Amino acid sequence: MKLQNKPKKTLSLLIAIIMLMALTIPSYAVNSENGTISDDVTGYTYTAPTQPITVDDNVITATAHRAATPVLGMLGVNAVSGFGMINGGAPSDLETAEQCPALGVWGTSLNESPDPYYWNYFYNFYAAENDLEVSSDALRNSDVRASPMMADTNLLEEYGNISVSLSTRPDIAVGCSTERSGADTDGYNDQLATINAFTSDSPYYQEGDETYSPKLVSYQTTYIKQMIESVKRIADAVTAVEDETGKTTRYGDVQTIAGDYEKYVYGIISYVQEELAAKDAAQKTVAVLTAINEDGTYTVADSLSTSSTSLVRAYEYCMCVSDSLTDTYGTTLTLDQLLEADAIVTINNTNITRTQLLESFGDNTYDGMIISNTPATLYGMTMNSVENAMGYAYIIGSLYCDVIDISPVELCAYFYQHFLHISDMDGIEQVVLTNFSETILPEGVSATLPSDYSAAKIEAELLKGMQYYVANTAQFGTDECALIGLDSWVVSYGSGIGSDYTPACTSSAQSFALNGEAVTPEAYNIDGNNYVKLRDMAALLTGTAAAFDISVDGLEVYIEIGGTYVPVGGELTAGTDKSASCVYSAWTLFVDGAEVPCMVYNIGGNNYYKLRDLGAALGLEIGYDAATSTVTITVQ
Repeated sequence: MKLQNKPKKTLSLLIAIIMLMALTIPSYAVNSENGTISDDVTGYTYTAPTQPITVDDNVITATAHRAATPVLGMLGVNAVSGFGMINGGAPSDLETAEQCPALGVWGTSLNESPDPYYWNYFYNFYAAENDLEVSSDALRNSDVRASPMMADTNLLEEYGNISVSLSTRPDIAVGCSTERSGADTDGYNDQLATINAFTSDSPYYQEGDETYSPKLVSYQTTYIKQMIESVKRIADAVTAVEDETGKTTRYGDVQTIAGDYEKYVYGIISYVQEELAAKDAAQKTVAVLTAINEDGTYTVADSLSTSSTSLVRAYEYCMCVSDSLTDTYGTTLTLDQLLEADAIVTINNTNITRTQLLESFGDNTYDGMIISNTPATLYGMTMNSVENAMGYAYIIGSLYCDVIDISPVELCAYFYQHFLHISDMDGIEQVVLTNFSETILPEGVSATLPSDYSAAKIEAELLKGMQYYVANTAQFGTDECALIGLDSWVVSYGSGIGSDYTPACTSSAQSFALNGEAVTPEAYNIDGNNYVKLRDMAALLTGTAAAFDISVDGLEVYIEIGGTYVPVGGELTAGTDKSASCVYSAWTLFVDGAEVPCMVYNIGGNNYYKLRDLGAALGLEIGYDAATSTVTITVQ
């Protein structure tokens, strides 16, 4: 069955996601069988910060270049310097800066914990226009055209022949290769030698220059697998700085964020496959169009290598969940052959507009889906940025919106919420509406975020996909899946599931406190996260507003909030290794009748549930006091 493709609140939030101010999108008329975009959609106004904010020197600092910069915001390190960090360029005045989307994500109160350097960078334009004192704690940004993989070698005399990227002495430098491949980390060697040679009487000297040695992290961008690996390397560098200096980040554990990033991509892919299997539905046949030829034929990609550079991402998004029409007809198709596709994908192909494609059909009617444009994402889905992962959500969600239970708009909203750290739901709605206002969506899908949108719902579906992957690993061994790394997912970074995956599992060495009082649950640390028994949690919460009863039915565990449970359990010796008996558990958790996402491991015959997942399911606030190494549990 082929799909036919048819086509809130006004707030004064600090947002610069939009590319134009107070923009009105006109109606866009095309044949109804091929889609429409939302009309009469109004953009939103960006309000500049009118006060600077104070920098917390305990937060790790970093530099990155151009399209590599989103990862800094995602992991919550402060971006102190770089080049082309804001929308590919360096704005010179308030009006220009207002159109830079990176600021609106990480440098305003739209973000749950704004980057102070981005914030103050934008504030300084406001200050300059109003004769106010500018902040010295602002991003140092230079508009230099260069690769996000390469070191910044534009030496500036004002910094002592040091590039702007190292002028602030960041803890981490991302993109430090000597060439565009991003394969090495030698690009800053000469500059570091210069810095290390500065003496205290030099005008360029900064405290600690004698031994200054930032973590140098390569950044590679060709495929999503390399982006996931880049995120891993940066997260590992952040963790190393945390261990060496005691500094921290703005959003919590970077290993968890990096692991969740990987799960987001693979979870969507696996979830679609799970739903296809559950509903006995076939994969769709897709044509990734690269050219409309003068003789009336069409050229279609049959691999990433045969796609043009701009279409690599389009092919990568589709083919891990779809069949290629080239398997039947090869790469040169007649019109009749092309029209057999369930979907024709032309995103990122500047040589083929949607209008040109429709005109090439002549009087023929196409009842399939045309995916010809994408949401106006932060840097764009074709760029070399970790944000490309959102393309999987949009493209796969669009292709299979008749099969899966979540829309591409919801999947993208989850990305902004979970990885760009926009926690306010009004802000999420605004970002989504603005991003999708010019996007042609599948029939029945609106650019407005559904009122019943729930991050927990998305996580539950991603978990369902991951569980399906564990049980059907062999199904994911195709060339396309292997290319993005899915064939090795269960042993790759951060996945934490799979029958052949051996987690690092020891008795937790951390202390625990409930509403400020010390408690002693039986807890294990599995790959950096604390896991506890449900019965221990019930015991701890006895007499509180979150007390609950537990019942079990097969592989399903039910919690009813409001009851009590008698304490049980024993004591553990911190650091006891249980890796040999720790395996992923496929149990499902329900709270008051609703399924909730929760990672579960079986350790020595007992199920242990991820504490942060339980906290989200039960309405608890889970925190961490680094000074005392104490996990805090707060009943709201």
